[in-house]
Amino acid sequence: MDRHYLKKSYDVVVIGGGMSGCCAAIAAARHGASVGFIQDRPVLGGNASSEIRVGLSGACWIASTGKPYHRHARETGIIDEIRTEYWVRDPHWSHSLRDLILLEHVDAEKRIDLYLNYRACDVVMKRPGTIGAVRAEPLVTETPIELEAGVFIDASGDGWVAALAGAEWRTGREGRDEFDENLAPEKPDTYTMGNSIYFTTKDVGKPVKFVAPDWAIAFNDEKFPLRDHDGPTEKFWWLEYGGMMNTIEDADAIYRELTRIVMGVWDHIKNSGHHDADNLALDWIGKVPGRRESRRFMGDHVLRQSDLIDSVRFDDRVAYGGWWIDQHPPGGVYDPAPPAAYPPTEDIYSIPMRSLYSRNIDNLLLAGRSISTTHVAHASTRVMLTLSVIGQASGTAAALCAEHRCLPRAVAADHIAELQQRLLRDDAYLIGLPNQDPRDLARAGKATATSTWTPSDGEAEEFGHSDFGAANVLSGIARPEKGVSSNLWVSDPGAGLPQELTVELPERAEIGQIDLRFDTNLNVRHVLGPAPECVRDYRIELRSEGHWHQVHTETGNCRRHRIHDIGPLRGDAVRLTVLATHRAFSARVYEVRIYPPTA
Repeated sequence: MDRHYLKKSYDVVVIGGGMSGCCAAIAAARHGASVGFIQDRPVLGGNASSEIRVGLSGACWIASTGKPYHRHARETGIIDEIRTEYWVRDPHWSHSLRDLILLEHVDAEKRIDLYLNYRACDVVMKRPGTIGAVRAEPLVTETPIELEAGVFIDASGDGWVAALAGAEWRTGREGRDEFDENLAPEKPDTYTMGNSIYFTTKDVGKPVKFVAPDWAIAFNDEKFPLRDHDGPTEKFWWLEYGGMMNTIEDADAIYRELTRIVMGVWDHIKNSGHHDADNLALDWIGKVPGRRESRRFMGDHVLRQSDLIDSVRFDDRVAYGGWWIDQHPPGGVYDPAPPAAYPPTEDIYSIPMRSLYSRNIDNLLLAGRSISTTHVAHASTRVMLTLSVIGQASGTAAALCAEHRCLPRAVAADHIAELQQRLLRDDAYLIGLPNQDPRDLARAGKATATSTWTPSDGEAEEFGHSDFGAANVLSGIARPEKGVSSNLWVSDPGAGLPQELTVELPERAEIGQIDLRFDTNLNVRHVLGPAPECVRDYRIELRSEGHWHQVHTETGNCRRHRIHDIGPLRGDAVRLTVLATHRAFSARVYEVRIYPPTA
């Protein structure tokens, strides 16, 4: 008997609820698209969820010196909103609370219909090369669904829908000569990076026993000369296996072997007498392995090692990365090689739109780790903060497809500047691309401030810049860039607060929105609680016919990017008064934008 599907139609359908899929769905909805969002688990977050518990990594990573390797490179945009909520509301890093914070962000977008516990299992092709609908089976209810859309985003990691639709893909490692990659093996093979599971322990305050099952793998210190197994267990990412198998087809066998490995490793730590573990009890073992690599789908550009090493600035760049080229040996924990090789990228690198859609399925966008890369490039792009900004780019591009009634390839060819400017307005970062939004009235304005910090020679060297004048808020780039201005206004710390920043327009205009970017210290990877530098309390005033009128007051802010609808009102200047920060002595602002009312 034919299945009866609940059929619904959307502008965009997103498959996969990891960090990339969440950012894609949110971005598409914020730009006016209706979104059907399918996730095959009971929680969002993918590898970052409470089910797997992998930490979020990206372009700003910590070198062996203990300092950020890429200065001021932390990701902004949608993922920054989400992470700020983590840091402020969840200082103890409760994974379950983080699941709920992510769900809150998705649920806040009324244009998103979220289908948790639904697994995409089939596609309905509209015609060869074009997806018409995706079918998904329920895991906990009895109502299968068929979601139709004009464009689809596969953010499922393994590319379930992309593969079912016949999108071109590859797996394994390319040979060295195919893309001229000296970090690739000499000959191609089918090996990938393996899967990992985490485990956690807790101190129960008294000695407790652990008896290993007879099926646990026996380990000793001599078997781990290159794998640190002292200290917190979140450092045990090297509990890895399956790269010499098929990480999709052999998933159950890989999980079972990983469980044997975990029990053996814990038995060694607990019972060898070498690791001060008498009072530690096994608290949790992951049941869903974190997968690093499987399919990679081919786009019009295949991102490769030289693109990363040379920091190529693609004309169609829509995202960026900077994590080291982090290849793990296929043998995982059984491999005598180091658990990972870490060739760094000398600078952050750009990711082109042409790597975010399928070359042969015309209405299929890609997000997550299955984007168009070689194995070597994938070793860097696969981390979740990089995938989050890729997801935001894909979701914004999908909304443009719906708006212009075009396909992803046409966005890359005909609407790339519009896409880039939308991403910048949404506080994403594109290397070297300034704000050129023709609707931003502040671009023609002049900025002044009541005071400006002039650092000493030593302070300027430490910060990397010496120019912190008010004009920086109109530079068009809302963060420091390597070798150029700080793009940041900083008031004189000796003058105290409040401090004022004024943007005067060349003529009186109708104003509907004030768009602000504050300093939340993009030079650090993690912040516990609000960033000390962040502006906490402020007011906004509008000058009209020579008189200042208060239009907004904010207290308790902890976010970098704030947008305030104030109009429509007519005026010729906007004044921001910084009343307090979270702990810093200076007011610090990266950008001010002023927009007319939305049409």
